[in-house]
Amino acid sequence: MERTPGEAAEASLPLDDAASACIAACAETAQAVDEPTEEPTFEERVARVRKTLHSRGSFTEIMRKTLVFCETRRNIEDVEQEMATYPEFRYVDQSQRNIVAHLVNAGGVDRFDLDQDGNEVTPEMTEGLSEDEADELVCSYALQTTDAGKAAADELEPKKRLSALLDSIAARKGAYLDLLEFCREPRTYQAVADAMKAKGLGLKSTNALSSLPVHPSALLAKLESTGGLVWDEGWKLTSAGAAALKAAGRTV
Repeated sequence: MERTPGEAAEASLPLDDAASACIAACAETAQAVDEPTEEPTFEERVARVRKTLHSRGSFTEIMRKTLVFCETRRNIEDVEQEMATYPEFRYVDQSQRNIVAHLVNAGGVDRFDLDQDGNEVTPEMTEGLSEDEADELVCSYALQTTDAGKAAADELEPKKRLSALLDSIAARKGAYLDLLEFCREPRTYQAVADAMKAKGLGLKSTNALSSLPVHPSALLAKLESTGGLVWDEGWKLTSAGAAALKAAGRTV
């Protein structure tokens, strides 16, 4: 059988030398694999968390609130109870722990395994144990937001987002404020649409070449995505929305 030059050269070596050559080559490969990769920068870590926060719109506000809540280390049971109070959580298809897992994988929160007494399970405690034995030590876990998670959550602070929206298109600011004010009490979509029609809020598209009107759903979606409104058995004003009304001089 014809051999490649490399095979022929290796075959010509004494057995010990051939084995040594193979071992050396494997060692070089292993060293290349084991060499530590460059640590991501802070900006890269924040970008990774940011990407996760925006991966699904229905999760964004839940994740942001969870990051804020976990700036102080929290047991997972406390995190689950807190997340269950979020209006947005009623309308998603994943459990609290699944959503938390996304944040852990993205580097937004650190996970700390806990034993039956609530103490952190350290590497020293699992030294010499089998994988199964080490797993038996873990009864729960705690979470704490990382610096990257905090930075990403700060970017999504509702007051900042809502303020940016209100200032983005001057011609729509009044309509946005009217909707916020109208939703001081929970409102159905139809009630919002009727109110817009009654007030003559038939806004035009920002596309100069389009004659299509702006539908209420578009304005509601903007106010929801920036934290001014939340759907909770009706469109409701949030604390950020109330603050925006107060800043605009619209008090009850």
